[in-house]
Amino acid sequence: MDSVAKNPDLSFNVVVAPNLAAAVPDANYISALSDLNTYSNVRTLGYVYTSYGARNVTEIEAEISVYAGWAKSTPKIAVDGVFFDEAPSNTAYLPYLTTISNYAKSTLATGSRYVFLNPGVPVDASVYALADAVNIFEESWANYNETALRSVGANLLAKSTYAIHDFTVGIPRGPHCGKISAKK
Repeated sequence: MDSVAKNPDLSFNVVVAPNLAAAVPDANYISALSDLNTYSNVRTLGYVYTSYGARNVTEIEAEISVYAGWAKSTPKIAVDGVFFDEAPSNTAYLPYLTTISNYAKSTLATGSRYVFLNPGVPVDASVYALADAVNIFEESWANYNETALRSVGANLLAKSTYAIHDFTVGIPRGPHCGKISAKK
């Protein structure tokens, strides 16, 4: 939470651990989530995987309902929305995505209906209508490129995100550092 406090002008999407959708969080988790929810630059999202459209909608709705229940039982740990991981990218799954997106928006508390889809690849513009954010790249730093960004219309860039992991280059630390550098 130190990074959150030190960067009030930076927005953070914090995805709640996947094993909690089927459980009541313990005291430590309640404390941490309560603290996160005090920051105006943090959006907490309940993790729900979709198995690229293969997961049963009823199971997904049950997990969303658990997150919605947190707002009723312990309001200070209410999530601000749902992070749908492994979201299908094919437009044939639009009815599936519409169903789970609409369920999240109708089940979560007012003001907590943010929908974040993570197909990890560029998707058709019609998918963006179902979400507040769409992750269009999920790869290692070694595989980073801007192809996904160039494939998205300018009107959709503000709703597009990248998830880059497995950095193999040095990341400078400290207030004087602003760039990622690598030695060759």
